[in-house]
Amino acid sequence: MKFIPVIGLLLFCGAFSLSAADAQSLPAYKAGLINRIYADPSDVVLQLDGTGPCGGSLFHIQRTAVNFHELTSLMYTAASLRKTVNLYVSSRNGNRNIIEVGDVSF
Repeated sequence: MKFIPVIGLLLFCGAFSLSAADAQSLPAYKAGLINRIYADPSDVVLQLDGTGPCGGSLFHIQRTAVNFHELTSLMYTAASLRKTVNLYVSSRNGNRNIIEVGDVSF
C-alpha cells in the first residue's frame, strides 16, 4: 500500500517532464506537402504529409492572424502546384500546430 503514492508521484513527474519537453520544442519549423485544406469558422487548416512538433498533422492558420489572407493565399498556391511548404509552428492547441509564418520555393 505504501508503494502506490510513490508510483503516482513518479507517473506525475514523468508526465510533467514530457509536457515540459514538448513546450521546449516550440517554436519550430516543419516542411512538407499539403495533402488537404479545410476551412472552418475559426481557422484554415492544412494537413501535411507528416506530423509537426505537436504530434499532429494538422496545421492551423488562425483567422485572427495579422497575415491571415497572405498566408492562406500562399498555401493555396503551394498546394495547387504541389510545392513543399515550410511552416513556422509558434504554438499549440492540444496536438494541433498553430502557424504564423510560412514560405514556399517556386
